[in-house]
This record gives sequence, C-alpha cells and structure tokens, in this order.
Amino acid sequence: FSLCLLFKFIIAGYLSIFIYSIPYIGITVITLAVIALLLLLPLKKELFYIAPPKRFSSTQRPECAEPVVVALLAFFIPFYIIYWFFRIHREIQFVAPSPRLMTACGAGWLSAIMPFGTAILCLTLSDEIRALLANKNEDGGIRTGWTLFWALLLPPVGAAIIQAKMNRFITANTADTADRG
Repeated sequence: FSLCLLFKFIIAGYLSIFIYSIPYIGITVITLAVIALLLLLPLKKELFYIAPPKRFSSTQRPECAEPVVVALLAFFIPFYIIYWFFRIHREIQFVAPSPRLMTACGAGWLSAIMPFGTAILCLTLSDEIRALLANKNEDGGIRTGWTLFWALLLPPVGAAIIQAKMNRFITANTADTADRG
C-alpha cells in the first residue's frame, strides 16, 4: 500500500512539473478544451435531466469481515485494498443496486490509478451504507465526514470503517430476515 501511495504522489508531483515545462501551454490547454466541448456537442440534452440507469454488474453475497484484519491487510499488502474495493462494491450491489455506486471493476481501477480515488470511494460507500442503515432504523455509525478524514489520512483505516458499517448492515439485515421467518 505504501509503495503504491508513494508512486501516486511521485507521479502527481512530476507530472505537473512536466506539464508546466511544455512550451505554449496556454494554447495547448485552450485547444484541448475546445476539442472536449466539441466532443460533448452530440450528446442529447435529455441525458442530463434523467436519473442515471441502474448498473447491472457482478454481485457477491455479503460476508462479515473483521475491520482490523481489513485494515492490516490493506496496510501491509499493496494490492489488497484494490481487491477490497472490488469486493465491497459487489456485495453492496447484491444487497441494494444503486446508480450512485461504481461498478466493481470501476472501483478497483479508480482505487489503483487515481491519487484520491480511495477517499472518493469511501465517501460514496459511507453515504450509501448510512442510507441503507437508516432504512433499517439502525445507527449509521461513524459519520461520513470522519470516514472521509480517515480515508484521506490513512486509507486502510477508511476501509476498516466502511467494513464495520457493512458488518452492521449485514447483521441488521440478517436479524430482520430472522424476525420475518
């Protein structure tokens, strides 16, 4: 994890130096902005006013995992957090498909490539799980702001917080199913 984080910061730091050393940067930026706008012209305006469609991606039955184990694995094994984001998105899509969440593959790629992708994913996951817990009349646990703080400061801790919320939802869902049966 720390090696991946180091590479992200090195790439982000040196890429900006490289971009600013390009001659005629102003003309290049304006040209790319015009090209981006031209690519947006063929889009239908109705796409911006309707709700996003439901995503149908692969799902997986939710399983409780120890948050401390998730944090330790994410801290010591560099690619575990990518797998964890992939798995947790599949589990949430199994329970309650949501257009607000990314697909499992998209979440894995975002956490691997984008420098603050883990914080963004923890933010959306926290909001979604808090909404699911509110529907079950359960306590949402740690607030989303604190989850974002820990996801920015130390992403494995953010992942552990999300896993604890997911465990709380799984137990509430299991208890609700047992009460009906």
